[in-house]
Amino acid sequence: NDAALTQFIAWAEAGSPTLTQAWASIEKARATLTTTRAGALPTLSASGSATRSGGTGTASTTTRSAGLDASWEIDLFGRVRRNAEAANARVEAREADWHDARVSLAAEVADTYVQYRACGLLADAYERELTSVTKTEATTATMVQAGFTAPSDGALARASLASSRSTAINQRAQDRKSTRLNS
Repeated sequence: NDAALTQFIAWAEAGSPTLTQAWASIEKARATLTTTRAGALPTLSASGSATRSGGTGTASTTTRSAGLDASWEIDLFGRVRRNAEAANARVEAREADWHDARVSLAAEVADTYVQYRACGLLADAYERELTSVTKTEATTATMVQAGFTAPSDGALARASLASSRSTAINQRAQDRKSTRLNS
């Protein structure tokens, strides 16, 4: 239920050549199905003609004719029906391909988005850890100066602070890199 993710998926679908090609395949299969089904219907054809004859000084005659033919192929062996069933199966297969392409695209966008969001959350967590370790190091340094803690504890606190600072910096760099790649 993330509005941003929903919008990213919609943008990806709108700009996806794969989905456009999949939809074109559906339309082609539907056109083939319509043509195949038409083969099972009666065929009507009509014709008409008119001729005028006559010369100078003689009477002219006009002849008109019209014709209508109807035919229907009886599907004794089921060829037309089987072709229609096969064409219908192709339409269903192309629709399934289109749905699969949509799911695959949405999964890819969602995966990238989740990685991006996780990167930011991890950077925030490392920043909070850095703040905590900075306070711990300052407290330990004060205790070392007062003589309540061994100098080695101060050195360990400084090393921990350096490690936390390095981790936070690396994560921020990774977060910026991820932001640039996903823009």
